Amino acid sequence: MGPWRGVGASRAELVTAPVNASDDAWVDRVRTVYDEVSAPLWRAVVAWSASTDVADEAVAEGFAQLLRRGAEVRDPAAWVWRATFRLAAGDLQRRRLRQGEGMTALEGMVGPVDRLPDDAVDLVRALARLSDQQRRCVVLVDVAVHTAPSAAAVLGTTAATVRVQLMRARRHLRDLLTDSEEEA
Repeated sequence: MGPWRGVGASRAELVTAPVNASDDAWVDRVRTVYDEVSAPLWRAVVAWSASTDVADEAVAEGFAQLLRRGAEVRDPAAWVWRATFRLAAGDLQRRRLRQGEGMTALEGMVGPVDRLPDDAVDLVRALARLSDQQRRCVVLVDVAVHTAPSAAAVLGTTAATVRVQLMRARRHLRDLLTDSEEEA
């Protein structure tokens, strides 16, 4: 592994840095995965974490770790989804600890809201009121357009559990968003 594979490297540094000829195929594969999943992954992490900062950092670190892992990763797209959500969860936990235990999981976590449309901010706030598991299921299936079995693989659970959590989460979101519209 070369020094360019360090933590905190930008996407441009990671993707354009010199590599050994044996690494070229892996870098090309990661580039392809990045092009296919980085945007929906970022949106999913924003919706789940309610923070553009958390999403920026988790997605960048997820792909940096994917590059470092090399060809030992059989399914890079699935791996980067799992890793990015775990990184985001760890980041949220550290932020929560820094801000004090009295705060709810996502209270005050939304980053620069000018990067999000108004209706997206309302949705993110409503998602923040769901349980972590419900939020992950909704984000993976409804935002990132995974199927229930695919979301289950990312979350390490069963498709049936994902479907149950989706049903409960959608009902709760419908109530929350209907209430917020009536108040407006």
